Amino acid sequence: LARMKRKYNTRMALEAMERLRAAMPDVQFTTDMIAGFPGETEEEFAETLEFIKKAKFLMIHAFPYSRRSGTLADTMPDQVAEQVKKARVKQITELQEDIRKGILQEQVGKVLPVLIETVANGIANGHTPSFIEVFFPCNGFSQAEVCNVKITKSDNDKCYGEIVAINESSVPEKGSKHAESI
Repeated sequence: LARMKRKYNTRMALEAMERLRAAMPDVQFTTDMIAGFPGETEEEFAETLEFIKKAKFLMIHAFPYSRRSGTLADTMPDQVAEQVKKARVKQITELQEDIRKGILQEQVGKVLPVLIETVANGIANGHTPSFIEVFFPCNGFSQAEVCNVKITKSDNDKCYGEIVAINESSVPEKGSKHAESI
């Protein structure tokens, strides 16, 4: 990060994430990550993998560093070989998939608000406030509505659930278009 002229480091990022998680336990984080920036050593890359484990990102968009003519980085020594960059991106992606799978598994059993983004063939798709993607059967609900959904299972990419009523105030009026869904 210092070679990239960033004004932060991994310690600062982790501390900020810890403070946010203490205040908002369900918060999730995503990031972009470059592998193979000029001069990146095996030791530095190992530190990156440890950072990813500690940070526990919901998603990482990992990509190999690519040279851009006219930039300072283009003229830096110790350019990383293309096959090394690709291998490092693969390692980041595989580690991230395991972390994401764990985060999604942690959602099973929870009741979460889900903003419906699409409904097709009786199946709604949307996201929780912490950007967990959820699919669930629904009848009578439509795009842009929020439903309380109990997460029943997860896979590597998303969660699945069913609509639930948390309390009496969340149960629709009898005869309303939502009553048959709960």
